[in-house]
Amino acid sequence: MAENMEQELDCELINIIVKVPKETVACRFMAKLLLNGELKEAHMDMTPEEFRQARKDFLDNVEDGDDYDQVYVLTEKAKRELGVEE
Repeated sequence: MAENMEQELDCELINIIVKVPKETVACRFMAKLLLNGELKEAHMDMTPEEFRQARKDFLDNVEDGDDYDQVYVLTEKAKRELGVEE
């Protein structure tokens, strides 16, 4: 998986958060990279086992899990009670 891409391309990999359909069991990630001034294409396949582990890692390490990017808005009443001005 990722280790193969890193070895074949001789580049550092970074972590990202990606949303996928709930029913997903395996993924292929396609990437376009700029290496030594040249545009290269690469892909990485995740097996079902790797995908399950990535999901577990996400849930174990990201506070609030699937709601990590939830946006909360104060009501007008809460703003008044807290003395928050817009």
